[in-house]
Amino acid sequence: MNTQIIRILFYNTILAGLGTYIIRKFFDTQYNSLVLLVLLVGLVVFDSLFDKKNFGAYGIKLPTKENLKLAVIIFSIFFPLSIATRVLFPNFDAEYAMPLGLNYPNLLQFLIFLVPVGIFTEEIAMRSLFQSKLSSNFNSRFAIYATIINFAFLHFTWAFVVNLTNFTIIMSTVFFYSIFLVLLFDYTKNIFSTIIVNLLVNIFSALQIVFHIYNQFSLLVTLRCIIALNLFKVNYL
Repeated sequence: MNTQIIRILFYNTILAGLGTYIIRKFFDTQYNSLVLLVLLVGLVVFDSLFDKKNFGAYGIKLPTKENLKLAVIIFSIFFPLSIATRVLFPNFDAEYAMPLGLNYPNLLQFLIFLVPVGIFTEEIAMRSLFQSKLSSNFNSRFAIYATIINFAFLHFTWAFVVNLTNFTIIMSTVFFYSIFLVLLFDYTKNIFSTIIVNLLVNIFSALQIVFHIYNQFSLLVTLRCIIALNLFKVNYL
């Protein structure tokens, strides 16, 4: 049990910053984020060999139709919340996009490379190397609480780059978002269900942010209508 705890803490430390530091120290390429992802995948392989478990024990298995349906339903819950936030706090997007370097010129790169790599990195670390291992070594309830707190803690660095109001918005969103992701993984035991939610939320949030800060309101409204119609068909038809 002690070695399991040490490994869980070590894997989490890799995600929290140690992995990025090591990569910058010894590699430092323009693909640091991709190297971090490969490192975490390697840790999953190492852990599975060490514990003599298959990848299914880490949530790495083909999703079922039910898994996909649940992922879309959870995304549909966050979609109207995303719109409400932008209506209530119209200045949020500009400040949030700045530290991310999110703008029109790099939108395609952001959506095709940065978002998927970041999400796979986060989900492999949080689900395969943290939540699933806590569940198997302790219990699901402890794993749920610990993962929610850990996920929120990893986003605390936003306190240093945005004002207090926007930091409160980010942390509140992260906290409730984490609850849904943790419960989804606990129910499905499938990492791809949480990856799909994360991809949908981040891709469409990025598009809304860029359309909003560049005053492309016709594109913004069109995007929201298309999403709303498709969510209605998936969830209710």
